[in-house]
Amino acid sequence: ALATEDKHHNRRGLVQGGVLMTFADRSCGMTARFVSGKPTLATVQLDTHFVEAGKIGEVLVSKPHVVRATRSLIFITTEVTVDKRCIAMASGVFKILKNEG
Repeated sequence: ALATEDKHHNRRGLVQGGVLMTFADRSCGMTARFVSGKPTLATVQLDTHFVEAGKIGEVLVSKPHVVRATRSLIFITTEVTVDKRCIAMASGVFKILKNEG
C-alpha cells in the first residue's frame, strides 16, 4: 500500500501518473523477486492503463497476481485500487538476472 501525500500530486492536484506506474512496477517487481527466490531482477516491460484519478490523501493498494513464471521470466498483473475503485491496471514482464560478482 502507498499513502499518497502532497508530494505525489500533479499540476491538477491529483496523484501523478508516474507515481502510479512506479508503485505498480515496485509491487510487481517485489512479487517477482519473492516468487523467483532470486535477488536481482529487471523490468523488461510494463504496460499501464490509467482508469480513474487518485486523490491526494487516499491509500493506494496493489495486489499483484503471477500469471506465469519460467526459469528466466515472470509475468505479473496488478490492479491499483482505492477501496473498491480501480485507479490503474498494469501488467509487467520481469527478467531474472544472473548474480553479478
